[in-house]
Amino acid sequence: MRRRLSSLPPVASSLLLAACATAPGGGGANSGGGSGPLPADAEARLAALEADLAATRAALAAAEARVGALEAAPPYTDADAVAAVQNDDPWGDPSGPNLQSLWSAWDVGYMQLDNGRWTWDNRAIPPGHSPTRELAELYHETPACGADRSFADCDTTAAMKIYVNGPDRETNDWSAAGWARMAAVPRHTHALGLYLVSFGRESTPSDWPYALIPPSGILLEPHGAHQALRIDGTGNTGDNVRIETTLGATGIAVYEGEIPGLYCDDLGRDCTRSYPLWLRGGRLHLEDLETERSAEDARGGGVFWTHGQTLGVEPFTTWHIDPALGVPAHCVYATRATARSLVRVQPHGAAAAWPEAHTYVVLESWGAGGAPPECTAAQLIFTEAAGVYGVDPGAARAAGPGFRVALLGGGPVAIDPAEFGEGAAPSFLFELIEPL
Repeated sequence: MRRRLSSLPPVASSLLLAACATAPGGGGANSGGGSGPLPADAEARLAALEADLAATRAALAAAEARVGALEAAPPYTDADAVAAVQNDDPWGDPSGPNLQSLWSAWDVGYMQLDNGRWTWDNRAIPPGHSPTRELAELYHETPACGADRSFADCDTTAAMKIYVNGPDRETNDWSAAGWARMAAVPRHTHALGLYLVSFGRESTPSDWPYALIPPSGILLEPHGAHQALRIDGTGNTGDNVRIETTLGATGIAVYEGEIPGLYCDDLGRDCTRSYPLWLRGGRLHLEDLETERSAEDARGGGVFWTHGQTLGVEPFTTWHIDPALGVPAHCVYATRATARSLVRVQPHGAAAAWPEAHTYVVLESWGAGGAPPECTAAQLIFTEAAGVYGVDPGAARAAGPGFRVALLGGGPVAIDPAEFGEGAAPSFLFELIEPL
């Protein structure tokens, strides 16, 4: 049944009239008058308009209900916002959204910032394969600082700086007094700025002739002439470095290289020696220690011995008579001696058949090419078969470093080393010390 136009809602009536006015043959404003019949699709258009109107009313009702529910509900908090998008199973759903955990997954690991805890996992996928990238790389550059630059021009900062247990948020006191207050606060053992746990041991690859250097928890690779590791202990009265070793472990191992540093000559440094350990000032505390040290014992080593260590035992097998003192003196050929060497000697073994008290005194030391004529000439030796005769020390020893020791007896007459007998001469312990 047709409904009268007057029975329609105002909005529908207006829309229908507009449609009729623009329809072919319709009595529009420019049609020349007459209402005319309704277009053939008027009913379809009316039905579509009624459907749209019903949908609009339903949407408005839903919106009003939602507004009412929100007005009656508790306030919407940050926790509600986090819960709305939080992914509580990043392993099972690595692509899910996260606010509490900043998550990034890729073929060989993941990165996660979980409630302020930053996790980087570079474990290989699949297991057993080496990671193809460093877990983190930092590139940091500071200005060059030459003689033409001021302190302010050169001043810079570190690539990474961590303050552990510094001034808290309540006081935010970064003055000297604030630092002093925080320095005196007791803390737990695990209040650390950096905690590394590493595993592994040395390995020998199938194509390598010897074992590789063991893996490292921290590897420093300095270039130039700077401090690879520096500890500024101005504000500390505790241990600046503490190493707790177990049986079978080494606390600190320092190995001198056999070649100069890459840039040693370019930087104008002394490239002939290194200092594995440099101590200045303070007190050296050694408690309940056993000492191991490289040393050489020349007893039973032949007529002449060339010492390569700074500590050794030398028998008084050969001698010459010192022209100034008129007492027997012995030449020690030692490659580590210099003209500045301080030589410390003490009796170490007595002649079995010669009980007379005696001692030793150092006459001089020399470096390469500086041997006195008394030690480049033939030295005296005693054997049962030939008695006392001269033995040449050889050109290499005569041209090398060494030192000279005189033998002093307890009486007014100089000791005759021939009285010791063959192979039974007394011996002394020596140590070479280089003064600073």
